[in-house]
Amino acid sequence: MNPIRGFKDGWYLRYSRVDRRPSALWSWPARFLPAAQRAEIMRRVRSLQLPVDPLESADPPSIEVLLVTTRKDFPTLVHAASSTIKHSRNPVSRIVLVTPEGDVEDARALMQELALPVETLVLSEDAVLNEQARTRLREHFGWRYGWVLQQFLCLAYTITSEAPGVLILDSDTVLSRDRLFFDGRRQILMPTLEHHAPYYVFLRNVNPLFGTETNSYVSHHMLWQPSILCELLQIVCDGDLGILAKYATQYADMETASPFCVDYELYAQGIMAVHPELVALAKWANSPAGREDLSTDLERHPGYSRFASVSFHSFL
Repeated sequence: MNPIRGFKDGWYLRYSRVDRRPSALWSWPARFLPAAQRAEIMRRVRSLQLPVDPLESADPPSIEVLLVTTRKDFPTLVHAASSTIKHSRNPVSRIVLVTPEGDVEDARALMQELALPVETLVLSEDAVLNEQARTRLREHFGWRYGWVLQQFLCLAYTITSEAPGVLILDSDTVLSRDRLFFDGRRQILMPTLEHHAPYYVFLRNVNPLFGTETNSYVSHHMLWQPSILCELLQIVCDGDLGILAKYATQYADMETASPFCVDYELYAQGIMAVHPELVALAKWANSPAGREDLSTDLERHPGYSRFASVSFHSFL
């Protein structure tokens, strides 16, 4: 039996619920495993023992919400966007959608029909990231281009935002529990199950800043402070996303389907290296679900009340 697989397949999801935390006794059997497996299991156990909502503020700052989306995710997008209004303890000042040029009008119609009680803005991806960077990424990454472009679009929009915080939210992920993401000084980060080695090899090749953090943070949603992101990008690529695109083509391991993560991992690993005092770690408490589970009455979904977020992945 592979101990890591066991932790991934059932045990981890069971203790990912907001109302469950593993006992410290679960760490005891790991002592008899090889060092690498022991460290991996201990990392997961520690992440499950974190508080779900560690921050408090009597007057939390408002935030923007950013969803980079395509037509295939429109069925989940409406639930994702609505969930931020209901479950973010930070007031949402605006919801921003970035989508391919051909989907802009339909996305606007969808948001108008949804009639959320906040400002909504729909932007073409062509207006967010310059053509030179998009061409470089398209020519190098081929069939991976959409996945790569999404990451750069998150970066490109956020560095222009005037909001104190921007909640990056995958358009297939629905928040299902109230949470404060940012108290005006500290923000939460949520350590996750995935620990994909090429992500960290890539980041270390880009800059030695990324070398000490052992957690992973591919959490499907994350609060970014634009001022912190600009500081990190200044360190990494002189604040120039064109240079970061060049690094992506230079250092990406093309033998793997997912060669890097310059959105969630770059931000999280960077802020933990430069400003760890501004971070409070929180339990991720996410449940995967298939699109067949999606319904208009999401609150009746079994994962809705047991987890802090539910991700309706199209590949499940």
